[in-house]
Amino acid sequence: MGEVGIQGPEFHEELGRYAAKCGIEHLLTLGDSSQIATAAYLKAKPNGHAKHYSELSQLNQDLQSQVSRESLEHASVITVLVKGSRFMRMERVVEALQQEIKACS
Repeated sequence: MGEVGIQGPEFHEELGRYAAKCGIEHLLTLGDSSQIATAAYLKAKPNGHAKHYSELSQLNQDLQSQVSRESLEHASVITVLVKGSRFMRMERVVEALQQEIKACS
């Protein structure tokens, strides 16, 4: 949310609270400002699962592991929402997941 200027921290906090309220089971965030969203999520949902990353590679590794584990344990559909500013180039997360799915097929 770098594009929103000084309102960025407020919007990140609102996002974290909203994710908790909506029942998001796992929140993984990337980038400096997204730490605010992680903290707000955990404050609103103390037993929730949220983790902040400063490195894309670690986020991808943990996400792929989580998706694989959930698929194996529950044999269900898993929904992953990837959201970020263009600056963060979050399409790299989608590309990594797509490669993992192809490798497992």
